[in-house]
Amino acid sequence: MIRDCETKDIPALVAMSKTFWQYTLYKDEEFQEDAVEGMILASIKDNLCIVYDVEGNAQGFVCGIKGYLMANFDVLVGTELAWWVNQEFRNTSAGLKLLKAIERRAKSLQIKYWNMAYMNSSMPESIKKIYESMGYKENECLYTKVL
Repeated sequence: MIRDCETKDIPALVAMSKTFWQYTLYKDEEFQEDAVEGMILASIKDNLCIVYDVEGNAQGFVCGIKGYLMANFDVLVGTELAWWVNQEFRNTSAGLKLLKAIERRAKSLQIKYWNMAYMNSSMPESIKKIYESMGYKENECLYTKVL
């Protein structure tokens, strides 16, 4: 079942985020649970945090934040912060259900542009296919450099 994130879900989302963290370029940085909790709370405040619930337990989630288009305060933009489904539910429709739900939610909040990202270290070809099949267009590319 897809539903809004509740504060009781935060420990599960933090745990999933900790697993996700190991796939990122930043994995050698300290994982601060309170920082993740803060981002989740900000996403809940923006009404952009949705979970995939199995028997009362969050097994996946998508969360984002909203802001303005840089050159136009009349246009809202939403950006995904995290999209994760636990391994045992990856070959189900859970990920797609989450993505469709966050799009519907963003649209209901008058968000005109919704941004999704993917990591080169975590199923990039599969994720690209999903995005393209759902009408996403590659817009920007992010490069990271350790300073």
